[in-house]
Amino acid sequence: MNLPQLVQNYWSANRGSMPELWLEYAPATDDPPVAVFEPAGFSRDYANAPFFMDTYKYKFSILDLDAVSAYTNGFAAITMMAGFTCPGLINLTSEPEQFATPFSAGQATVWAFEFSIDFLLTPS
Repeated sequence: MNLPQLVQNYWSANRGSMPELWLEYAPATDDPPVAVFEPAGFSRDYANAPFFMDTYKYKFSILDLDAVSAYTNGFAAITMMAGFTCPGLINLTSEPEQFATPFSAGQATVWAFEFSIDFLLTPS
């Protein structure tokens, strides 16, 4: 299963007014608002043999020129991603930052709202 592709497909189908989601980096031609996600960790918990559960952690960054827009779109993205589902998904847990923070992206200074999601899966 290609979890990043499933996340991108879900985001594209449900994003509404939020920016397109890019894996790991956004093209240099994109100006804010931009949404980017990147892998942030993996773990495996073993249950009764031969069963196990995998947790994939991804960090999402919503970049915008305005702090309020970055913050608002970030929480809208968390709410949207709460409805994500895929084969083997047991649970997903979102953890938002408390603030939109200034972020340097090349020569531009933008605002970033970041959150992470842990996807708990039973591989098929």
